[in-house]
Amino acid sequence: ATQSSFILFMPFSFITTSQMPLELLRGWYKTAVICNPVTYVLEAIRALTTTGWNGSVIFHGFLAAALAGCCTISWVVWAFRKSYP
Repeated sequence: ATQSSFILFMPFSFITTSQMPLELLRGWYKTAVICNPVTYVLEAIRALTTTGWNGSVIFHGFLAAALAGCCTISWVVWAFRKSYP
């Protein structure tokens, strides 16, 4: 399961603000970056390592990670219950 998550994480990691600030993005790409939970996690890590303790950014990063974790874990539990009656 961990190795197969790489297939999902790699495209999500490229559609973030890791290469260009959000203010410079336009169109559908900006919308995709805003909807991507990995963006908020990377922004939180960036805030911790470069600008200091920005509570709002760090909170949004933890919230995005928690929501993504809840969604994926729920999906896995559903899939296991479906496959093993």
